Amino acid sequence: MRWLLASALLLSACGDDDAGVEGDAGTDASLDAGAPDVGPRPVFHAGPYGAMPRDVAGPFVAPTLDGDFDFEAAFDGETNFVFVVYAAGQEYTEQLFASPLDFLLEDTPANTHFVFGGIRADSLAAIGTLRDDFEALFVARPDLASWRERLHFVSEPLSTLEGALGDHVRAVPAPAFGIDRFQRWRNVGLLLWPLSSGSPAQLHFLASEVRYWEFEHARQVRLDALDADHGVRELEVFSAAIADGSVTGQVTLPSAEEWAGYDTLEVDLTNSCIDHLQDNCWEWDRIGTFRLCHREGTEDVCDIELARMITSYHREGRWVTDETHVLALLAEHAGSEITVRWDGGPVPEGHPYVVDLSLRLSNRGKPDRPYMARAVFTGGRFDEAYNAMQEPVMFEMPAEAMRVELVTNITGHGFGAEADNCAEFCPHSHHFFVGSMEWTQENPVAGTTRGCFEQVDAGVVPNQFGTWPLGRGGWCPGLDVTPFVADLTPAIDRGGTNTLRYEALLGDGPYTPNVLEPDGFRAQLEVSAWLVFYR
Repeated sequence: MRWLLASALLLSACGDDDAGVEGDAGTDASLDAGAPDVGPRPVFHAGPYGAMPRDVAGPFVAPTLDGDFDFEAAFDGETNFVFVVYAAGQEYTEQLFASPLDFLLEDTPANTHFVFGGIRADSLAAIGTLRDDFEALFVARPDLASWRERLHFVSEPLSTLEGALGDHVRAVPAPAFGIDRFQRWRNVGLLLWPLSSGSPAQLHFLASEVRYWEFEHARQVRLDALDADHGVRELEVFSAAIADGSVTGQVTLPSAEEWAGYDTLEVDLTNSCIDHLQDNCWEWDRIGTFRLCHREGTEDVCDIELARMITSYHREGRWVTDETHVLALLAEHAGSEITVRWDGGPVPEGHPYVVDLSLRLSNRGKPDRPYMARAVFTGGRFDEAYNAMQEPVMFEMPAEAMRVELVTNITGHGFGAEADNCAEFCPHSHHFFVGSMEWTQENPVAGTTRGCFEQVDAGVVPNQFGTWPLGRGGWCPGLDVTPFVADLTPAIDRGGTNTLRYEALLGDGPYTPNVLEPDGFRAQLEVSAWLVFYR
């Protein structure tokens, strides 16, 4: 499902208010698109500076209705800056400036400055009106008045300003953009509720952008600490623009002795747009898979899933996912070159995925490590016959194993062909049994209108150009699929044969679809599941 704003997302400093969503696609991919976040900068970055998204923002001074706003003086490495641009006669920005202000301030993290400006001289009157509107709000809501010192109203046309702000506005005209805590220029997505064509643009969607930047900052602080404390070894796998939506490559794993010393593996994946312009990103959400390949005759067969994520609608993102079980899947290849594949599905010309993927290996002092894995279940058409296809798995606990986990990636897909819109928008559950013990993977947000919207703080890319807020069955657009992990050890008979059973339900029983379109996009469960043994 997808809904795109059809017009006027881009502003023009030269007065073209009818600019469409598509920009200059460019010709060269920025192969550093997936470079690690530059880290927190408590002092102003010395450069080099640039005017494009993800470039480091340079100094500027903007005249405002309350005196000059000096970005270099205001930047402290702890603050985000959001810029909103008004263009007279441009419906999208007129809707933004007419939208409720209290929701914006209530939902945005407090470490944020907002800078409002007009693109041309004919837009400046609206800036003064907006300041008056905020002052009226502070009278009615004194609890929000502390925001006053973090709101800035530029008194000259943005298109004529000197310094980094004017340079950025002229290079990447847009109704809103930002500078994050890493001092980088940032795109801003679609600032409206994308579930109906009549939804107006609203300022409060900017709060989701800032919350996502805060998630990114916290993640980078965590990664930096892990690098410092545990000596993370990073293996680069891919760094390329992928015109056909998939890439196959080789990477050499550390020796068996070194491999045995790692107890943690993370997959670090960035999907970027050419030149970091979101108009250059592919517009649909697609299953992105990272797989291990093996040779059959003259062909590479890539059928062992190492990680899964879902691409976003027209936006870029980065996901760092704990996939420690992959240590077991790759153990027999230690010291060897392996062939791996990332696949995000076909893309149109001019909109390739720019993929940067690496493996982060570390030893965090855990009491045990995965050393062996066995594939156990697969998915398929989700209907009344699904559970009959899931044969019980018989296994014995190796003498040297300390414990055993069940690790699964399960996502549901399908829309429009069945009344329940399974398995994307129905809350299917997955039940695993050993003896009398049961472990359940549930999807309570599937089918809700805000299930993915409410996960921005957990890494969902916000304000995508499609129906990203809707809760899905085991996934969200613009988010990694975090493996479900169940420790089966308490139920294991160490001296005998164990039986692992699996069934999927909708509500209290098997799913029997009410089929509307037999040849349509029927309910499908994509399942990868392993028994992972630790010693």
